[in-house]
Amino acid sequence: MAIFFGRYSESELQSAMSRAIDEAVHIGRSGLRQKYGFRPAKKFLAVVAGHHFDSKALVAAAAGCLNPPVVLTADDFSGGVVTTRILDACDVSWIDTDQLADLPGLGTDSAPDESNAVTPASDRPGYWWANQGNNYSTVIEQGSLWAPDVRADGQPGHEDWQALRLMRPGDHVFHYASQQLRAVSIVVAEGVSANRPPGYQPIDGYPHGTLVLVEPCIVDMEVGLDALRSVFPAGVGPMNSTGNPGRGYIAPIPPTIGGPLSNYLCGGSLAIGTLQKLLQAEGAAATRRSRNFMTTDIAGTAFHRAEQRYLRQALLDRFGSRCAICGRVLPENLLIAAHIKLRSETDEAGRLDFDAAAMLACSLGCDALFELGYITVDIDGRVRPASTVDPALEQVLKSLSGARCLAFSDATAVNFQFHRQRHGNSAGL
Repeated sequence: MAIFFGRYSESELQSAMSRAIDEAVHIGRSGLRQKYGFRPAKKFLAVVAGHHFDSKALVAAAAGCLNPPVVLTADDFSGGVVTTRILDACDVSWIDTDQLADLPGLGTDSAPDESNAVTPASDRPGYWWANQGNNYSTVIEQGSLWAPDVRADGQPGHEDWQALRLMRPGDHVFHYASQQLRAVSIVVAEGVSANRPPGYQPIDGYPHGTLVLVEPCIVDMEVGLDALRSVFPAGVGPMNSTGNPGRGYIAPIPPTIGGPLSNYLCGGSLAIGTLQKLLQAEGAAATRRSRNFMTTDIAGTAFHRAEQRYLRQALLDRFGSRCAICGRVLPENLLIAAHIKLRSETDEAGRLDFDAAAMLACSLGCDALFELGYITVDIDGRVRPASTVDPALEQVLKSLSGARCLAFSDATAVNFQFHRQRHGNSAGL
C-alpha cells in the first residue's frame, strides 16, 4: 500500500484526504466503516474535524477520492505503521489506543481530588463525567447538559443540579453512553435555571432545572468500559467500588486523570485548543467582573456558537422545520434561529431565556424582513407590515400580512413588543 500511495504527490493525497474527511463527517464513524467494509480499529485512530475515525477506513475513503478512484480493502493493508505514515503525509492527527493506560498520571489516584475537581474557583479547568442514555444524541446536537432541581421523590436539592451549578467555563466534560465514552466537550457557560430542553427524556419528568451549555470538541468516540477501567481505579471519579460507572448523572474527575485523558482523546485537536485559549484569554478580565455577568462575556464567541446551536435545535424540536413567519415547511438548512429582540440589546437574563429569545425564520426573506423592521408581530401575534412600505416590497409584505406568527406566546410577547418599539412600528398597539 505504501508503494501504491507513493505514486501520488503530497497535494493529491491531501486533496483526496480532505474529501474523505468531509464524507466521514457526513456519514459518521460507523457509516464510514460500513461503506468501505472495515471493522473497528484495534490500535490506531484518526482524530480530525472534531471526530474519531478508524484509520484504515479513512485511508480507504481517501483512496476512493483519488483520480481515478482506487478501491482498498482490509487485505490491502500491511500494517498500522504504513497507515499512520499516510495520515502524517496528509497532516491528520492520530492516536495509538495501546497508550491509553500508560499516560502519565492515569490510574494513580486512590480518591477524587475534591479540592480542585468540584471547586468553582480554580486556576485550572475542572473535569466531569456525564452518564447519559437516551438523551446522548440530543445533548450533542444541542450542546446542552440539564438536570431537574428536585429529586425523584419530589424533594428539592437534587445532587445533579448542584453539580451542574459548580461547572465553570473551560471545564471539560466526558460523555458516556451505551457502555462507551462517546464525546468530550468544553463548558462555555455557567449553569442557569431553565425548563427541560426539548427532546430530553422522559418528557413527563420534572420540568424545571439547571441548564449548562457545552461545545462538543470530539465526537464519534468508542472507548469501551474495559479500556476505561485501566484509566479509572475502582471508587475513583465515576467508578463505583466494583469498577463500573455509578448510577448518578454527573461525577467529578480528578485533574490528574481528566487532564491527560482529555489531551489523549483530543489528539492535539485544534477545536479544544482554540476554545481553551479563548476562555483563558478572557479569564483575567473576568475576575474583575461581577459573577452575575460572567456567563456570556467570558465565553465570547464560543458561547455564542453554543447558544445558537442550542436555540436552533430546541426550536426545531419544538416547532419542526417550519418558518414562524410565513409558516412554510422548509429544509432545516434554510431556517435560522433569529433573535426576536436584538441579541446585542438583550441583557444576560434575556439571552439565557431560551423559551422567549428566538424563533425560526427562513433565509428566503422572512429573517431579513423581520430583522430590518419591514414586518413586526402585533399584540395578537399577527404579522404586520411596517407603517411605511417600500413599493418594491408591497407584494411580498401583503402575502405575509395577517399571518399567525408560530413563535408568539406569553413568553415571547415582551420581546416582540421591544421589536415593534425599536422599529417605530405601532401596528397592533
